Amino acid sequence: MQLSLVVSTGMNMESPAFLSERLNEIVAAFGRRSKAIKHRICKLEITREDDDGDERLNVDCRGLESPPVQTRVSIWPDGGIYCRKCQGSKKGWRFNIELHGDAADVAPGEIVKLFEGSLGIEDENELMSSWRIVEPHRQ
Repeated sequence: MQLSLVVSTGMNMESPAFLSERLNEIVAAFGRRSKAIKHRICKLEITREDDDGDERLNVDCRGLESPPVQTRVSIWPDGGIYCRKCQGSKKGWRFNIELHGDAADVAPGEIVKLFEGSLGIEDENELMSSWRIVEPHRQ
């Protein structure tokens, strides 16, 4: 089951209901920064994924360029975090970067800063460096 919330110009941000208080706090932190984020991207979407009681918060954005740069950050209640940045091209991928890490001890506001800071990055080493707070690794 997937619950969605699309945040765009003029919309009020209402958070999907999570069982995890931690994920609700992260969504609230995104809500406080949604106006600033939407000015940097075309579309911001926050969704709740539920797979038989295992929930996950997804934050997706699509840039204005064509083809768009896509960024997805997924966060689990146990603190697991995943980031994927990619941009397609006529011959496959212009770039496709996937990182995993642990954000269990990272404050919700810092997670939002991490997300915002990654929006302009298209280099894997630079992205890993900016994500150092969650000890990123590739899988």
